[in-house]
Amino acid sequence: MKQKLYKGLSLLFLLVISFSLPLQVFAEDQGYSVTIVKYKLTDADLAGNPLPVDGTKAEKAVNKEGKSLELLPGISYEITRVSPVNGTAQFEPIQGADAFTKTITTDSNGQAKLSGMVQGTYRVIEKANNQIKEPMDSVILELPLPQRNGQALNDVYLYPKSSVAGATVIDPKEITTEKGTSPERIPQTSGTIGSYYSFYVIILFLALMGVIGIRMLRSKKHYY
Repeated sequence: MKQKLYKGLSLLFLLVISFSLPLQVFAEDQGYSVTIVKYKLTDADLAGNPLPVDGTKAEKAVNKEGKSLELLPGISYEITRVSPVNGTAQFEPIQGADAFTKTITTDSNGQAKLSGMVQGTYRVIEKANNQIKEPMDSVILELPLPQRNGQALNDVYLYPKSSVAGATVIDPKEITTEKGTSPERIPQTSGTIGSYYSFYVIILFLALMGVIGIRMLRSKKHYY
């Protein structure tokens, strides 16, 4: 009787592992990424709203005259994992084992990419550089980045809205976007994708254990 019970429990354990392990491995292998693409933007370019601000990849990058925007290498960005400060609209770096900060710099193609990131909230800061007039305001984004329509983005594209040094000054109030949001920020959102799977697996496991326990008790009474 005990041997049958042990065999049943072993089979149940293997069944639960077989259902949960593939999805966990997939999530770990997939990860998230942030790609920063920096262009040589003038204040006039910013006023023309040439680039997306929702984390999607730009199909093309042209100014109001239809000319392709020029890429800007050598600009550094600090990416830090943060958490909200209770009772405020501020964020602070996460401490301890989950702490993370990394600085990346745009290459000759004006791009800098950070891959293998985990789900969470991040702050992106543009470092001061003599090629740009003034660094962009810090950006708060979440990975994955939910969208108003469609699936959340695992790979987020960020186009810093800072003008190059020597560009004509334009009042920032005149700079707007198609969606009416500040060009300096990707909208802050939250994601809970995939967070309930482990909970469901545990509930299923406990339910099956209960069924086996009841069957075992009934078998014992019949045996005696």
